[in-house]
Amino acid sequence: EVCMALSTTNGSELWATPVDDIVAYDGGVGSTDDGPRTTPTVDGGSVYVLTSYLKLLRLNATNGLVIWSNDLRLTYGGDVIGWQNAASPLVENGLIFLNANAGASSLMALRTTDGSLAWRTQNEAITHTTPVLTMIDGVRAVPAGVRRELLDTAVPAEGPPSRLTVLLERGSLPIGQAVALV
Repeated sequence: EVCMALSTTNGSELWATPVDDIVAYDGGVGSTDDGPRTTPTVDGGSVYVLTSYLKLLRLNATNGLVIWSNDLRLTYGGDVIGWQNAASPLVENGLIFLNANAGASSLMALRTTDGSLAWRTQNEAITHTTPVLTMIDGVRAVPAGVRRELLDTAVPAEGPPSRLTVLLERGSLPIGQAVALV
């Protein structure tokens, strides 16, 4: 997989950085439809990339050089689903929110400075849903798609997250959302 930056003026390639060594994709629904499917996140002078096989990288936005990388499968035991990852990382207040599909604590916030763990919580299977920043009942929150009909709330920052579980009303939020307050 490769992350590319293109000129907004004429579409020419500014830089291209290999982000994952994938010889052949495993899965998909056909023989020609597989490949990278996430969108990098730009924050300040950095580009954050989460690959199909759960490698998270921070690149220099100017030249594409790798600042740091973190293989979530090796570091946290992340497990790639059949059609690989399709969720993009969300960056907010110095944290990267994502689901690493890693055992008993899959939902994570990693530090933008070095990719280290700020906190992790909840046993939630990964989906192709990208976390988004929103307001829920007047509170800034980051919903991340999960596969059950409960709403789990985790308080981020440096301390351990707390957990509050409530049943969702259909129609108020998509069923199966995990939420981190920011």
